[in-house]
Amino acid sequence: GSGMSGLAEILLSMGFEISGSDIKRSEITDRLEKLGCKIYYEHLPSNVKDRDLVIISSAIKEDNPEVVEAKKLKIPVIKRLEMVAELTRTKYSICVSGAHGKGTVTSMIAKIIEKAKLSPTVMVGGIIKGTSSSILVGQSDFFVAEVDESDKYFLKIFPTIVVVTNIDKEHLDTYKSIKEIKKAFKEFILKIPFYGCIIINGEDKNLREIVRDVKRKVITFGFSKNFQIYPKNLKLKENYSTFEVEYNGERAEIKINLPGKHNVLNALAAISTAYELEIPLWITKEALEEFKGLERRFEFKGERKGIGWLDDYAHHPTEIKETLSTAKNFWKKGRIVVIFQPHRYTRTYYLYKDFSKSLETADIIFILPIYPAGEKKIKGVTSKLIYKEIKKRKKEVYLVKEEELEESIKGILKEGDLLISLGAGD
Repeated sequence: GSGMSGLAEILLSMGFEISGSDIKRSEITDRLEKLGCKIYYEHLPSNVKDRDLVIISSAIKEDNPEVVEAKKLKIPVIKRLEMVAELTRTKYSICVSGAHGKGTVTSMIAKIIEKAKLSPTVMVGGIIKGTSSSILVGQSDFFVAEVDESDKYFLKIFPTIVVVTNIDKEHLDTYKSIKEIKKAFKEFILKIPFYGCIIINGEDKNLREIVRDVKRKVITFGFSKNFQIYPKNLKLKENYSTFEVEYNGERAEIKINLPGKHNVLNALAAISTAYELEIPLWITKEALEEFKGLERRFEFKGERKGIGWLDDYAHHPTEIKETLSTAKNFWKKGRIVVIFQPHRYTRTYYLYKDFSKSLETADIIFILPIYPAGEKKIKGVTSKLIYKEIKKRKKEVYLVKEEELEESIKGILKEGDLLISLGAGD
């Protein structure tokens, strides 16, 4: 995955000898092999022989043969974010977290700092457009990292600046309630040093609550004058947005080549970070106007025979709702046809009713089997839960297997349709 491969590449650049295992060859593994990593295409006990440390992603379980062998040989086994935490300990670290948008925000901040010639090292959970990588190896002490709250390992991070995009009902297999999620985020933001800074989306009620009594520097961004960084003369177009922003006595009109209000908020998060780092506004403006986004984030793949195709990583009800809302503004020709691949059994179990609500703005919906992302099956939890809920809403919905999908779509699509593929799976 992008997180593990990015970490491997950074550690390789620092002079460590790196090997790794995956289940199949990909562009990512090819890139790592060219850089000098030894890649195995099967998980075997022999792969960890003569290693000093084994780093695993959250998807790897305790019964993995390499984990079992490493423990038998008394080789330390740590999670990916524990190693990221070690990197943050040694750097001036800007850590971006939140339920949604953190990948885009991380990439925007990285672009601004790079444009300012500050040579950051960057780690983001997605492939940056125009590159084949999720990382950037820099020469300075600046480290920009996307960190997620999924398994609470973000509490091991040592941030200098924390940027939080939003808090939402997510990872409910780890957290029992939104109250527990808020508690974890508060603990996370309080890890900054006295000279650090907390940057939050002021539009998010949960975030406003957790910083209310925080005795640290806080910068807020949002759409109104109540926040330190806010847009004036905001214009939302089909595939871009423009707005004016002001800081340190400078004013500039910013254009971002990404549609939707959510991407304006993402840009404001990056601008707030540039403001804290005292990067001139003209550099921030140029960087954001050059920013192309991440792959699979509202990525328009093209149009053929009058049918458009949009691909998006959205895998949470809030993200899906935002993507479909933005798509309806972007595509005026005809129907919205969605293919949705649910991601993880746990997320489906906790949020299947929310998924049905967020998908109902589509005209036609195809639901694929759940992509497990390494999770074990939960009895009774299948895509049918979402399908049945959508059926209650009297929508045109189909439950299909992957091998049936192509033929099923051929029978439905017509000129003027926009096909949207949604999900964090394959």
